[in-house]
Amino acid sequence: MEKVKHKIDISVVRQKLSVLIKKRTGYIFSLVHGEPMVHGLPHDVFRKCGKGNCKCAGGILHGPYPALSVNKDGKQDSND
Repeated sequence: MEKVKHKIDISVVRQKLSVLIKKRTGYIFSLVHGEPMVHGLPHDVFRKCGKGNCKCAGGILHGPYPALSVNKDGKQDSND
């Protein structure tokens, strides 16, 4: 079995690594100093499915399901 040697240009590797480090630094800066990624308040919701013979018809609701409450034009809105 013949071994194949690959020639690696270290300067190209360094340039690519430098680009990746700059991108990573930018992402970290955005996370630390940037605007929040999501404006809102996470919460759990419970729901009724509407089936007459389901446990939720007796008061035991389905859930919890994750939801997000946000303010739109000063009014409370929820994605639940």
